[in-house]
Amino acid sequence: DAASADGSEDPGAGQPCDSPADSDFCATGLSTCVGGTLGCSDDAASTLDLCNGQNDDCDAASPDGSEDPAVGAACDNPADSDLCPTGVSSCVGGALACSDDAVSSLDACNGADDDCDAASADGSEDAAAGQPCDSPADSDLCATGLSTCAGGALGCSDDAASALDLCNGQNDDCDAASPDGSEDAGVGQACDSPADSDLCATGVSSCAGGAIGCSDDAASALDLCNGQNDDCDASSPDGSEDPSVGQPCDSPADSDLCATGVATCSGGAPTP
Repeated sequence: DAASADGSEDPGAGQPCDSPADSDFCATGLSTCVGGTLGCSDDAASTLDLCNGQNDDCDAASPDGSEDPAVGAACDNPADSDLCPTGVSSCVGGALACSDDAVSSLDACNGADDDCDAASADGSEDAAAGQPCDSPADSDLCATGLSTCAGGALGCSDDAASALDLCNGQNDDCDAASPDGSEDAGVGQACDSPADSDLCATGVSSCAGGAIGCSDDAASALDLCNGQNDDCDASSPDGSEDPSVGQPCDSPADSDLCATGVATCSGGAPTP
């Protein structure tokens, strides 16, 4: 019948079909007879088997997600705080999973992007950053600064001024091993005891009980009449404390022994 088209009664014509040019097995086209041969209207676009619990490619033999481009890619576990893709994604139960563990790579102060987050500052998760610290440039151990991260290394805002351990019963330098007053400029100096009448610094100052004391004894050095400054007091005249000065005396120039004069100090010697 010339009026009937070729293949008009072919049972294969008009049937759902899959194009052999794509990778799936899905019959999304219809078979037609063209040029004496059955063809398929299904295009060559492949339906990929994604990780969604569906048989996207109509191939029961291919596992779920077998063609998903995200499967097998490097990934980061959302349960950790870093952004480092240290795991590999896989398809489990129709959903993407990541083998990266939940351990966070903390951003330490080392100049490296430990947490793989360019937006986080170096050392932003370093436990030592922001802690009280002592500058190694001073002599005390007082943590009066805060540690900061700069240039990939921890520094300290504590200045280089040293807190000296004075003699006051306090641990000024924050060093329990240093005795009280160990850095007091007044300790170890020549000193005079306030308990005597002279001004002679014959002792050495020391720290005891939170106060500076003096090893000079309470014995007074009297200013005798000898031309010397015995009491170390420039304002007291020579012989001012000599017990013989001011006493009744007899002049050796007369023949009597009558003490009708008063001894004075002159030229470094008692004079009747």
